[in-house]
Amino acid sequence: MYLNRSRETALILEVRDTDEEKYGEIKATLDEVVGKLIREGIDKAQLTSTIDNIDFKTRERDFGSLPLGVAHATTLYVSWFFDKNPEDVLLSEDAISAMRQGARSGLFEKYLDEMIFSSNHSASVIMVPDKELGDRLHREECERLKKIRKSLSDEELEKIKEEYSAFKAWQAEDETEEAINSLPTLALSDINDTVDITTTDESYIGKAKILRHSVKTNGIVYISLHFDADDLKEDELMPLSILSSSITNLPTKSKDILTLQGEIKAKCGTFYSSAAAIDKNGTAHTYLTFFASCLESKAECVAELLCEILRDTVFGDGKEILDIAKQAKSHIEDAIITSGESTALSRVEASYSDAGIISERLSGYEAYKSL
Repeated sequence: MYLNRSRETALILEVRDTDEEKYGEIKATLDEVVGKLIREGIDKAQLTSTIDNIDFKTRERDFGSLPLGVAHATTLYVSWFFDKNPEDVLLSEDAISAMRQGARSGLFEKYLDEMIFSSNHSASVIMVPDKELGDRLHREECERLKKIRKSLSDEELEKIKEEYSAFKAWQAEDETEEAINSLPTLALSDINDTVDITTTDESYIGKAKILRHSVKTNGIVYISLHFDADDLKEDELMPLSILSSSITNLPTKSKDILTLQGEIKAKCGTFYSSAAAIDKNGTAHTYLTFFASCLESKAECVAELLCEILRDTVFGDGKEILDIAKQAKSHIEDAIITSGESTALSRVEASYSDAGIISERLSGYEAYKSL
């Protein structure tokens, strides 16, 4: 659904990479699938999983590099424009609760019926690419510019050149002191000189150290498992990297790969594994790391899922791992082609640092040669 900063909410279904002639077949398939969902109901497990994922994202509020305050400020006017409370768009608990209730009461099937199956207010738009459009627009633009050029006298051309030169000179000028002083600045006194200390509780399970950080996460639990791999030799680092890519793409003793990935999607906001060099007190160490984030209510389930993956992954005859290794080689090859300078810098770093050597063996050109 797209709000589009308007009162009217639209449901948009988009089909890509198809042929115009298949529209009738696509429409018939859509009607058949939607009709079946309305009659038999949407799979409750999938629906709950989707709502959980929405709940996770609204709690985490990950806006990338955009500061949280700026991101919130730019969304406030969505409801403010329509005479509602600006903060409504920041409060999601009631909306999530209503969705969960709706999932149990058939609300989503009702929406499907009203907005797709029985709707008289719908439109189909077919967008067909024009392979010659780019060249045609280029030719038209060239012709337009030629006509403008021919219509200009020598005096008009000279005036345009003078204006352009004056503009470039103006751009190169230093700002006046008055303009510089008008820029907002912070004084050192504006910055809090105290540092917030995060408390860390340390405990052990056997020989494994457990660190718990007491921070506000809006009901989200972040789990990181780090396995020391310092005992591996240099030529064993590439297989470690393949292992980190494989372990979430292989079945376990009790679940096939589709079931496993379905559970990961249903229970986790984020789930991945990686092999990397981590600096500890100036010394590089190799770790196999597993990272998961989830709603607090699902933390125990995610911990059990992690244990199952670690203990019961089935590696089979190696065919799946070979396919993953081929994909890894292709990804490194693409990186070399598209950003060769990064590959070169990685090799340079490997000449003077332990971390560089480890990274080069895990995912750099040396890894590519190993594959």
